[in-house]
Amino acid sequence: MADRDRLAAWLLRLAPYPLLWLSAAQMWAYTVDDAYISFRYARNLTRGLGLVYNPGEAVEGYTNFLWTLLLAIPHVMGIDPAAFAKVLGVLAATACLEGARRLGARITPGAGVLAPLLLASSVPFVGHAIFGLETGLFAALLLWGVLLMIDEEARAGSGMEARPTGSGLLFALALLTRPDAPLWVGLAGLMLSERPLGRRNLLRAALAGAPLLLLLAWRLHTYGHLVPNTLAAKTGDWHQQLTGGLHYLGQYARASGPVALAVALAVALAGAMGSSVARFVAVGVLAWTSYVVLVGGDWMIQWRFLAPEAPFAFALVDAAFVHAWRRRGRPTRLGLALLLAWIAVWRVGQVRAGWDAVESDRRAWIEMLDAPVDWLVRAPPGEVAFADLGFVGYATDRPIFDLLGLMAPEIARLEGGYTLKEGRGLAEAVVGRGPTYLFMLSLLGDCHHPIHHGMRALYEQPDGLMVRRYAVADVVPWYGEMIGCFWERAAVEVPERVRVVFDFEGEDLDRWELEGDAFAENPAVGPRHGQAPVSGVSGRGHLSSFHPTLGDFATGHAKSPEFTLDRDFLAWHVGGGFLRGATVRLMVDDEELFRATGRNTEHLDRIVMDVRRWAGKRAHIEVDDAEAGPWGHILLDRVELFDVPDAPPPPPPRR
Repeated sequence: MADRDRLAAWLLRLAPYPLLWLSAAQMWAYTVDDAYISFRYARNLTRGLGLVYNPGEAVEGYTNFLWTLLLAIPHVMGIDPAAFAKVLGVLAATACLEGARRLGARITPGAGVLAPLLLASSVPFVGHAIFGLETGLFAALLLWGVLLMIDEEARAGSGMEARPTGSGLLFALALLTRPDAPLWVGLAGLMLSERPLGRRNLLRAALAGAPLLLLLAWRLHTYGHLVPNTLAAKTGDWHQQLTGGLHYLGQYARASGPVALAVALAVALAGAMGSSVARFVAVGVLAWTSYVVLVGGDWMIQWRFLAPEAPFAFALVDAAFVHAWRRRGRPTRLGLALLLAWIAVWRVGQVRAGWDAVESDRRAWIEMLDAPVDWLVRAPPGEVAFADLGFVGYATDRPIFDLLGLMAPEIARLEGGYTLKEGRGLAEAVVGRGPTYLFMLSLLGDCHHPIHHGMRALYEQPDGLMVRRYAVADVVPWYGEMIGCFWERAAVEVPERVRVVFDFEGEDLDRWELEGDAFAENPAVGPRHGQAPVSGVSGRGHLSSFHPTLGDFATGHAKSPEFTLDRDFLAWHVGGGFLRGATVRLMVDDEELFRATGRNTEHLDRIVMDVRRWAGKRAHIEVDDAEAGPWGHILLDRVELFDVPDAPPPPPPRR
């Protein structure tokens, strides 16, 4: 019987490991976009360019110094850095299983079964250990540093020799891995030592802090700042950060269900467990969670920022469960058994759902980024302004101007929170930089409706700061109903050799094919009854599907006569409703080259398109109004072709 019990205990102890490896295998193909930022820094380091993203630009757009250095190894060896990062992450996560077991047993002797199972079945923890970033390594360094410190302090309390070398070195590596490591390291120094200012603890602090001081000195010399540029890029709006952080935490709690409840109960019970380690873990979990809320959480799938605390939180749950089981009566044990059963059932469903979510996100990123990368690989040289720049930057190796500010201090310093650095300052930063290409996301198949705050700020400046300098070079598929628009620097505010194709001032419409009521009475001069004032018109007349009596309820179709694309660029002025059925389209044969809709405004915006790829082709314009309701109309004016002196080479042909 004893042998059977020992065998069962060993099997239970070993069970989390294959579960961890199975979960890692299920998510192995996914690499988070930000991992490629570190990959690119590491690659440039091995090229002799230094720890830079763009050659010649000293900007610290990463927050994982040691991890980035480690990623230089696969680049030197000529192996896949993503595979290297994943293998290192699995090893770190495996070490965390044993560490969580030991930490639970340090708090309550006899614990150590539940923590590894919870950790191995945590999709956020396992996922972010192998998604390509430093999360798993960071957690392992902190966890084992704490365990070594606990053992060192225990030996010292027993009168044995206890040098703090092991914990000090691991804490040093953790501090070099992430800039927020001082939270855990500082709490350990304060709460796990009987004498925080004693000789042993000061020596530990010196061992841990000396490399960090060297890093700070090097950072100041290399980048000119003591903190990474990402701090400014991701902060700047406390209200946004707190709101986003609380939402982030709430989503995690809802997805975790009874596990989150168990963590909360364990933290509440920590004070009654009579262990300084339990109190340290509880305070650490509370402090780290508060920090995550304060910085606003994170955009990545599966709650990356909360993953490093998982080994500590689950060890505390394990210890609290054993403590309560031993010391409470039958009702408490029944409640614990029910909670444990609930956790088991919930966890099975959560793991499956987590795997599916990761795979869905992987496919979405492929769908989003493959087309822009393919376009940039074939396009003429030049810098591109881009957000979500990880994989795009690594795959194309182009100079990148980061629209989110991670690698762009001039954007990071603007007012507003992460992804909300917008307004005039953003437009001036982009135009002042003058990248060759500017990538923006838009809706309804045209480049007239940017979807992000910053992109709208770029496009909608009243003086046309960006659109006077950039033309639409091409449109690529993105995700769902979104498209990606490549704008190309062409100084379109000083065109030469202009040829006006249609201006709707005279007899233009005599040769158009008009169907339906919408275009029956055109050209329009000024607003019609029930229509707001019209602006942005060149001359007096314009084409309008807003009917004098039927208003937005009129529908119709207009087709222009053919004309030759005998200039480099085409511009048109478009306004009206932001609706799928109210569009202006440029056609060559049966191919739609470009389209535009209004923006729910009676102002006509000038949109410039690069048509050099179709030079000499016969084209025509089709204007459709199939919308019978509010804003169900489209406005068009002054269509012109022109050349731009010294324009960059034309974009690559479509595939």
